[in-house]
Amino acid sequence: MGKNALLHQAMGNEFYKMRRYKPALAHFKRAMVLSKEKVAAGLYLAVIKCLCKLTQYIEQLELANTSVNQFPDCTDLIYYKGLLSRKVHTRSWITRRYLIIISEFVYA
Repeated sequence: MGKNALLHQAMGNEFYKMRRYKPALAHFKRAMVLSKEKVAAGLYLAVIKCLCKLTQYIEQLELANTSVNQFPDCTDLIYYKGLLSRKVHTRSWITRRYLIIISEFVYA
């Protein structure tokens, strides 16, 4: 495979279809590195979808923000950015609420 970004992206697609998200993510990230400044919107989307399956929401949201800035007309990227923003904020709210409830229970 070596230094062929398209081959890494194709391998990532195949691993994704097989629901093997970690190897797919590794291939997609390698394709991004090899693509340098010419990363396509589809490759960003593939990485974001893998991160979603692996529940790595913070990294995913950062990448979604970057990709939407580069491709403001790509509606799929905008959709995932909104979806992730909601997941991250809801998750942090639930965590804060849980900690408040636990602290009230422990110190009661």
